[in-house]
Amino acid sequence: AAAEVIACCGEYDPLFPADYDQYCTYDMVQQVCISLAEEIEFYIEQGAFGSYTSEATEVQNWIADHYSECFEALQINSAALPEVVAAWELGDFGDLHDVVLHIDPGTEIYGVNLPADPSEWLACSGANANDDQVLEDAATPPIGSIVVGVDLLADLGGELSGPSIFGGYVNGSATFPATCLAHGCPAAKFSFESKGSHFTLEDLDLYTGAFALTNGSASLNAERAQIELWNQAFGAAVYDPGTGLLSGYAIPAGAAHFMVAGSTDTQSNRFMAVNATDLWISQRRETWMVDAFVLEYEDGNRELWSVAIEASQWQ
Repeated sequence: AAAEVIACCGEYDPLFPADYDQYCTYDMVQQVCISLAEEIEFYIEQGAFGSYTSEATEVQNWIADHYSECFEALQINSAALPEVVAAWELGDFGDLHDVVLHIDPGTEIYGVNLPADPSEWLACSGANANDDQVLEDAATPPIGSIVVGVDLLADLGGELSGPSIFGGYVNGSATFPATCLAHGCPAAKFSFESKGSHFTLEDLDLYTGAFALTNGSASLNAERAQIELWNQAFGAAVYDPGTGLLSGYAIPAGAAHFMVAGSTDTQSNRFMAVNATDLWISQRRETWMVDAFVLEYEDGNRELWSVAIEASQWQ
């Protein structure tokens, strides 16, 4: 849906088109390997693997620990550019046998595109510069017949809280601006019906620039971070029992999955988070309000982190 390939750095030189295509292919393969663990984690949480959940978890952990092997296998292209066809044989996991990852025919690296405005270009220092980006599934059509897309009206704050590391609990604060940043623009989208209880959160994305994390004695500077809804989140309309009038829309805790990602000057991290509190969304004339909510996720050590997002207005 959004390849997010930014391996080709600096001004484009038309004398070397094949080189750009080749290195963009390498970066696409790297992004596939990075994205796989998060993609499988989402489907595990959705219960998509049924009785094979434990095996799927093994596959997820194996991929997360073997990015290099993934890249070495998938960068061997059995087709000719612009098409990319590759396979990675993972082997057996419990009752799952001969697990193989495919990049199927029809996948193409077809050119190099840059935003017209150079101020919108991401600073790129190599293939690792976009490791906080994750390839998502192709966009799913909205569920409801009424679809509303809105922009953030004013900056809002976020608070990150983490476990104790080296003697102190980690925390940090950031501002998510209402304006676009180089790596994305804040946006939200809802779909619903004029009558009935159906409501779907189709999109909710927030982006921030540099901010600091600290445990009270040491600090780490992040270059950028983003919170992006991973997939459609289903909720319901809520009506006032006395008047029968629409009060707003509620998405229950655990129903919305978000990708929380950040980047420093040396590394990037990506986590699958869920809403630990209900998401409450209401409308007043042309303005939509999203109440404050909290996201939670676990890191690789099974330590819990939370992100508290302030109430916001969208139009």
